[in-house]
Amino acid sequence: MGGFLSTLFHSLPFLQAIIFMVILAIALALGLSLSNRSVDYSGAFAITLGQECNMVCEDPAKNGYSRRSTLMIALDGFRPEFMNDSWREIIPNIHRLAECGSVATKMEPSYPSTTYPNLYTLVTGLYPTIHGVISDYLERDGIAGAFDPRNNPQSLTLQNPGWYNGKPIWQIAKEQGVITGSHSWIGNSVQEQSIGGFNVDPNPHYYVQHNPDIDFHARIQSALNWFTLPSNKAKFVNIYMEEPGNTITQHGVSSDQVKTALEEVDDAIGLFMENLIRDDVTGCFDIVIVSTNGHLDVSCENTTYFDSILPNTLFYDSSTHGMNSMGFITPTAESPTDSDTVEELVTKLRGQNRPYDTYTLDTVPPKYHFYNKNRHEAALVIMNDWQTFASNQQNFETEMCTGARGGYSPSNPEMKGVLIGFGPSFKENFTRMEGFSNVEVYNLITELIDVHPEKNNGTHGVLNDLRSPEVTLTNVADDRSFFDPESSLCTFPTLDSDKDDKKTQANTGCQCGNDVLNNLGQQVTINQKDELLDISVGEAEIFIREVHAPFGAPGLIETDGAAGGHYCQLVQNNYMTIFENKLSIPLYVAYQLRQQSSQSELLESCYRYDVRLSPESSPTCRSYNSANIGSLPDDMQMAFLLQQSLAHSLDDEFNILITSNIVPMWKSFVDDVWSQMVNQLRSMASDRDILVVAGPAFDTNRDGTRDSYQDIAFRRCQDATQSVSLCPVEDLETVAYIFPHTKETIRGDSSIQDFMRTYQASVLDVERISGTFFFKSLAESNNEDNLKSLLALKMSTEPF
Repeated sequence: MGGFLSTLFHSLPFLQAIIFMVILAIALALGLSLSNRSVDYSGAFAITLGQECNMVCEDPAKNGYSRRSTLMIALDGFRPEFMNDSWREIIPNIHRLAECGSVATKMEPSYPSTTYPNLYTLVTGLYPTIHGVISDYLERDGIAGAFDPRNNPQSLTLQNPGWYNGKPIWQIAKEQGVITGSHSWIGNSVQEQSIGGFNVDPNPHYYVQHNPDIDFHARIQSALNWFTLPSNKAKFVNIYMEEPGNTITQHGVSSDQVKTALEEVDDAIGLFMENLIRDDVTGCFDIVIVSTNGHLDVSCENTTYFDSILPNTLFYDSSTHGMNSMGFITPTAESPTDSDTVEELVTKLRGQNRPYDTYTLDTVPPKYHFYNKNRHEAALVIMNDWQTFASNQQNFETEMCTGARGGYSPSNPEMKGVLIGFGPSFKENFTRMEGFSNVEVYNLITELIDVHPEKNNGTHGVLNDLRSPEVTLTNVADDRSFFDPESSLCTFPTLDSDKDDKKTQANTGCQCGNDVLNNLGQQVTINQKDELLDISVGEAEIFIREVHAPFGAPGLIETDGAAGGHYCQLVQNNYMTIFENKLSIPLYVAYQLRQQSSQSELLESCYRYDVRLSPESSPTCRSYNSANIGSLPDDMQMAFLLQQSLAHSLDDEFNILITSNIVPMWKSFVDDVWSQMVNQLRSMASDRDILVVAGPAFDTNRDGTRDSYQDIAFRRCQDATQSVSLCPVEDLETVAYIFPHTKETIRGDSSIQDFMRTYQASVLDVERISGTFFFKSLAESNNEDNLKSLLALKMSTEPF
C-alpha cells in the first residue's frame, strides 16, 4: 500500500473521506535576415495606457501575418505586486496588456518553485517530477554532464532527450500541422528520437537555443520574423526572458536594480506591440505572459550548513552545490552505519526547531506533487521560508548567501506568479480572483492554437473564465470512462445451505466466540447478524442515494493500470463498500457520520466472513497469524477501513466487523493515525452531518497517478442547518488528505492535527492517485454554474 488518502467534503450533514536540433542554422538565419520587420521602440503602445481599448485586425495577410497567431512570453520571477498601480509607469506596456485583457495574479508554481522546472511545466502541463526537470541543478545516471544553468548557462543546450519527458506544446502542434517557433526555452533543441523505427524531431520548426548574450529585443525580433515569413509562417512562438528573476536572485526582491530589469523586459514587449500597431494587427494576436516563480530574500544568518549535522558531508551525495531552498541528500557506501539508509538519514537530519523538513520520497506531502521515481534512494530536504542550506561552509563567501531564492512552498503568496492574456480570445479588463496551478496554462495554450493536448496534470476548463467569448463548460469528466459501482451489487445467499457452504470453503479463520455473544446480555447469533447484510437491490439504491452517497457513488476511472477489474458493491445500512475481488481488498467505503451520534460499546475478537463475497475473494484472519505460512509481516495488522469505534449501534458494529471491510495496516499507522482519526472525524461532525469515503491507495512507481488505488474524501454544507443530501453544490465545502501508509507516522513533536495539515490535498489530487472520480453525477450536469462550482470544489485545499 503506497498511501492512505483522505478527502473531506463539507456539506451540511454530508462528508466524504479518501485515504491515496541543421534547423538551427536556418532558424538563426531567418532570425537575422528579416530585420526590416522591426521598428525602433518609441512607447507608442505604452502611451495608450488608460485609454479606450481599440485593438484592430484589418488585413493581416497584407502585412505578412496569419489571421490568428499566439505569442507566449515567460518572465522569470515576475511578481503579482508588479501589477499594482505603483508599477504602471515602470512597466506601462505590461499594464496596458492587462488593462485590455485578462489578468490573474494568484498563479501557483509547481514544486520546486524555481525557474527551469516551471518553464517546462508551462509547455507540458506536467508536474516537474513527471516531466523530469525536477531542479535547477540535475544529475542523472546514464546521462553525461550536469544540468546547471545558473552556474553554467551552456548546460541549457544539453541535447540528450533523457532530460525531458512529456511532449511540449511545440511538438504536439508540429504533429498536428501547426508551425511553431521557440526562443531561449529549455527543451526546444533536443536530439531526434527513434520511435517505432522512425526518427522523430521533437523540436519546433524554428528555434534558438538559450544564450544569455542575446538581448530581449533580439528575441522579440526573431519572433516577429517567424510570424511574417513569406511561407510557413509560425502560428505559435514562445520566448523566455531571464528578468527580473536574475536581478532579484542577485540583489533581492526589493532592490533598486529590479526597476531597471523590469523596464528592460517591458520595452521588449512594447517593441512587439509597436510592430503590431504599425501593421494594424493588434487584434490578430493572442499574447500570453506568464511568470515562472517567485522569490524570497535570504541571508547568511538564515543558512544551515549540513556539515554541522552530518559529521562528514563527503560521505553523502548531495545535489546542493550552492545555497538552495531544497535538495537531495543520498547515502553512499562510505556513509556511517547509523545513516547509510534513507530512513536513517532522514531520522538523523530531523530534530526539534530545525529550519527545514526532510522526507523520504514515500512521505513527501501531496501538495508538492513530488512523485520522483528516479531518485527513490534520496532524502528530500525542504527549507522553511527565507531559509537556505548548503553542504558545508567551506569556500562559501558572504555574497553567495544573499539576494533571493525561489523553490519554497508553492502555497506561499511570495511564490505565486501572474498570467496575462491579451487578444481576441481574452476578455477585456478582467481580473480573475481565484487561484490556480500553472499546470493549467498548457491546456489554455492548446485551445488558443487549436491543437489536441496530450494527457497532462491540468484540468480542462479551469481557465475558461479568462476567455472571450467565455468557453462553455459542458462536462468536467472529459472523455474518461468509468466503471459504475451501482451495476455490481453482490447479494446475500438465497439459501442457508449456500451460505454455510461458502463459509466452509472460505475458511477465513475469523470467528466471533460464544463468550463474546453471551456477554451481550441478549440472545444473539451470528446467523442473526448475517441477516443484517440481506439488503435488496431497491433498498441498496435508497441507502446509496439518500444516506451513503447523495451525489452518486464515486466512479472508478478505467485505465490500463487499473487495479483488478472485478468489483463487488456491498451495501449495509450504515455504509457502502466497493470491493475488489482480485486484490481481495475494499477499494473504498462511503458512510455518513451523524451529528452528535452515539458510540457503541466495542466488541472484542468478533470478526466474521462476509457471506456475500465468493470464498476465494475474501480476506482471511489467518493471514494475520504469524504462525501461518504466507502470513503478513509481524508489524502488519488487520484493520478496518470503517473504524469500529465509529459505530453508533450494536448492529452497525456487527456490520463493520466483516471481512469485506478488512485492510492490512502497519501497527504504528493504526495506533498513531487511523485510530486517532476517529476523534477528528467526530469533531468535524460536531455541528453537522458529514459523509466520509475512505480507502487504501497504491502508487508503486511514484508517478502520482493510479496503478491501483483507494481513496478518501469529506464534504459538508456551509449552512449547518441544511441536509447534506439537499445541499446546493455552491454551498458544499471539501477537504482532502493523502496519508502515506508507512511505519513512520507522526513525529514525536507533532500531533494528529499537524499530520493532517501536512498531508492535506485537493479532491483532484485524490482522484489522480486513487483512480476514483467524485461528484460524477454533477460532473455530467448541463448546469454550467454547477460545473464551475464543482471545479472550484475539487481544486480547493482550504481546511474546514
